[in-house]
Amino acid sequence: MKAGDERRCGVLALVFAVALSGCVQVVVHESWTPQGRYVCEDGKSFTVESIENGVSVRVTSDAGQFTLPQTGAATDAKYSDGRNTLYVDGDRALLDFGGQIFSRGCVKR
Repeated sequence: MKAGDERRCGVLALVFAVALSGCVQVVVHESWTPQGRYVCEDGKSFTVESIENGVSVRVTSDAGQFTLPQTGAATDAKYSDGRNTLYVDGDRALLDFGGQIFSRGCVKR
């Protein structure tokens, strides 16, 4: 390879690297918590308090107060004690007390 060819290859490599550097995206994830007040379509509401460094939540509603440990879920989060379950997907939540849905259309406010 000639000296001019090496220089040309180096310049092309540099141009290619600079062109691709605009394609790199850095994503920073903020810590997410279901903590807050949820208001439902029918006007009912409940609050979720993160406890034990997010390992569990305390749910308070007119149906009572429950501490629920986090379990695996396809949604953002699922907390359940085997009888009562809180499903959270973004700002939406569904609260199930022993097979009875507390309310529908609950959104974090």
